[in-house]
Amino acid sequence: MKHISDVLDAIFDHLDALAGSRAGDSPRNAGMMGVQTGFPDLDAYTTGFQPGDLIVISGAQASGKTSLALGIAYGAAVGHGRKVGLYSLAASADRVIERILSMETGIETERLQRGEICDSEWDRVSRGFGRLSQAPLYIDDVAWNIKDIHAGARELWEAQSLDLLILDPLEQLTGLPSSCLPEGASEISRQLKSLARELRVPVIVLAQSAESGMLRDDPRPLPVDLRDFGSLEEEADVILFIYREEQCENDSEKPGVAEIIVAKHRNGPVGSVYLRFFKRTGRFSDLELYPRPRV
Repeated sequence: MKHISDVLDAIFDHLDALAGSRAGDSPRNAGMMGVQTGFPDLDAYTTGFQPGDLIVISGAQASGKTSLALGIAYGAAVGHGRKVGLYSLAASADRVIERILSMETGIETERLQRGEICDSEWDRVSRGFGRLSQAPLYIDDVAWNIKDIHAGARELWEAQSLDLLILDPLEQLTGLPSSCLPEGASEISRQLKSLARELRVPVIVLAQSAESGMLRDDPRPLPVDLRDFGSLEEEADVILFIYREEQCENDSEKPGVAEIIVAKHRNGPVGSVYLRFFKRTGRFSDLELYPRPRV
């Protein structure tokens, strides 16, 4: 056990370092104590993702969970120079990088895959390659179980240090005959929370919410929609749901708008943040920066 003075000393040192590093910060960044996501409105709710926290990103199928996670990885690594480890369990590293390059350049992923790049776009692509190649982002697409991920994350933490860990998706990680068996997912959730605390980094895990939520009068997802993942809701420190009205209503008045619902925040407020979602490039952005996305 630790004496309270030891914990207080560590907290003071952390706050002192943050105060020094923020000496030149703009007012919008003031108060950030954790890993910034590149989405200031979301960071304002969380003050950045905190060391040792387990963060869940969830939503209906095709709601943009991976896009949001990659956007956070991009914002943290490229925008803020944070060291990010990404475990991609459903897509190869090549496909992941193509999606991130699409976010960087604004060129559709499908066009990048087919090499359909106009002469006028090559300069943008070249600059994107150069910018991304310098980012402290590490991707693993071969680990399939929590033991391998734990070992790999610790190795990365010891060799490069580590600020943020992302796993996409939880369904691929359990290794059970049925990936949604609650008992198996509960054990995985506990191990991920333990990993976050051991390495003192925020860990983000993606999980698809139950489709039954779409049958409610208000189809916005709720923590109960994570019931197939056992104790995940209980273990999580932060739960973010993605809700896009256009997926539920054909005549939606909010095309391209995504509501990011902070449904659980163990150490802060809950509520909603609104982002733009660009279908062409699978990218999220602050709502205020782009009044309306191109279709």
